[in-house]
Amino acid sequence: MNLGDAVASVATPIARALHMDCIDPSTQQLRPESPCNQRRDALNHFGDAMYDMFWPTKKKDDSGT
Repeated sequence: MNLGDAVASVATPIARALHMDCIDPSTQQLRPESPCNQRRDALNHFGDAMYDMFWPTKKKDDSGT
């Protein structure tokens, strides 16, 4: 699970209870164009970048080793 998804799993029910504009009334999920969803996406990208910084994937060199 990504960092943004983890935060959203806690924050979305709270936003739903507060009847915030970032929740789509028909689906009861975050609206794709909402600032809340943009923050979730930003946290996901940040978490991915931090993971890649500490645990980079090994790249094969041209010699095949």
